[in-house]
Amino acid sequence: MSVECVIFDMDGVLLDSMRYHVEAWQKAFKPLGLSISADEVYRREGESWRKSTKDFLIMAEKMPTPALIDKVFKERSNIFEVIFRPKVFKETKNLLLALYKKDFRLALVTATPRQDVENMLPANIIGLFEVMVCGGDTKKGKPHPAPYLEALKRLKIRAEDAIVIENAPYGIESAKAAGIRCIAVATSLPKKHLKDADIILGSLKQLKLYFGDIDSSGIDIKSSHSIF
Repeated sequence: MSVECVIFDMDGVLLDSMRYHVEAWQKAFKPLGLSISADEVYRREGESWRKSTKDFLIMAEKMPTPALIDKVFKERSNIFEVIFRPKVFKETKNLLLALYKKDFRLALVTATPRQDVENMLPANIIGLFEVMVCGGDTKKGKPHPAPYLEALKRLKIRAEDAIVIENAPYGIESAKAAGIRCIAVATSLPKKHLKDADIILGSLKQLKLYFGDIDSSGIDIKSSHSIF
């Protein structure tokens, strides 16, 4: 079964950023009396910021008015901007270059706004992506299939011709709902949270080894297989 395009999530897959997202959410909601666990943030990765903020406000027993949602998320964004230090995983560039040289088409699907993506990822990595679907490009975010369906539309390919690389339940759910096979990498969450993926790998290094010497005309994606 061949794969023409490999579609990547960004945060926690290519970019070592999740710890900063956790800290920003925690600091933004601490004054509201809510303690947010890292696990809660990791499991919500890929969800629209408005939905996450609304849910956290409800958990904090605050009325989630549009004005309060905007205010709290702005505070969260300001905190993130101060503490964040852009850093791609050390395997990221080599993995993407290896796939690019094997003639795989590459795409990015992330809930992060495009301007932030361009600030977070080096230009030489962004240049490898034929298509980028970013936060705000679709009316609905993950776990809805809309972001991955939009990527397929822009790439002009069928779902069966793509494979998604994710690291969180909502992203996996989004990819599968779009009819795309999914490989999960356990960079943020343990494998018990990634069980709906077709394959679970322990790291980007294992992902690169998995693709190995296979090019875009010969990769075989087997279902329900974990490698640790």
